[in-house]
Amino acid sequence: MKSQNILSFMLLLSVVLLTMTVLSYVLVLPSQIPLFYSLGRLQDQIIHKAYIFILPALAFGFLFTSLFFQRVIEDEVIKILISYVNLFLIVLLYIVFIRTIFLVT
Repeated sequence: MKSQNILSFMLLLSVVLLTMTVLSYVLVLPSQIPLFYSLGRLQDQIIHKAYIFILPALAFGFLFTSLFFQRVIEDEVIKILISYVNLFLIVLLYIVFIRTIFLVT
């Protein structure tokens, strides 16, 4: 039970960190940024900087999914596994954001 609380805290902390980082850089970013790197043409990759909020929105979605499954699922191993996977995904979103910031600035 204690490890679950620690994981929930880590999930919440990582989402808050990502959101605060996005908010701190939103004024510095140019009006258009590249976000969709998998698209071939450069003009398809470039979007308005407001779309950078997709990353913390996805992180919040992962956080709430993890908290929902912690309430619904009874098996402790699966709860911990879901929490670790969600934490990994949130950290991956943070890395994508940092990569975007370094490419743009």
